[in-house]
Amino acid sequence: MVIAGLFVWHKKGFPFQTKCEEQERVSLPNASYTKGEFYVVRRLCQILPNGHQVKREVDVMLDKCSETMTPMHYHIRELIFVTFNKAKIAKNRVAKTNLRRKALDHMERYFYLILFNAYLHAERERSWKRTFTRWMVEVAAKAGVYDLLDSFYFGDFESVPGEMSTMRERWGKPPIGINTFRGQFV
Repeated sequence: MVIAGLFVWHKKGFPFQTKCEEQERVSLPNASYTKGEFYVVRRLCQILPNGHQVKREVDVMLDKCSETMTPMHYHIRELIFVTFNKAKIAKNRVAKTNLRRKALDHMERYFYLILFNAYLHAERERSWKRTFTRWMVEVAAKAGVYDLLDSFYFGDFESVPGEMSTMRERWGKPPIGINTFRGQFV
């Protein structure tokens, strides 16, 4: 839904509140984290052209999509922070590891939404003839995006990358204690 909304905005124009200077003021504790201001995301914004603007557009679209959900659901920026905090206080190692993995997975999805919006901006003039995958290899990789993805951690709360900070660790290992489907579909 977010990707479709971003694409529509690129075609029809961006609404009010999508510019960085139009941000609303929030006075909650740790509000910067529920607004997606994580270490890795801030680093991504620094290497992308107009990175803060690109992120802001994603944030506004997430907020717009969130309005259609019930108040029981968090959107992805909040899920990252809430799940990370649950991982910090988890009682056992398995729960801690699985919650940390979930938080990193959510942050990686958010990271890719920002990247996809950067792609939409960069390829707009060419009518998006280059695929996102090709753009990632030809443009984003040169900017250092894969280096960020390979040292993915909560830099604001951890002094060094922990478990599952590399792509190989996140993408290669199934969650601990969770059985994956084995068998045949009937």
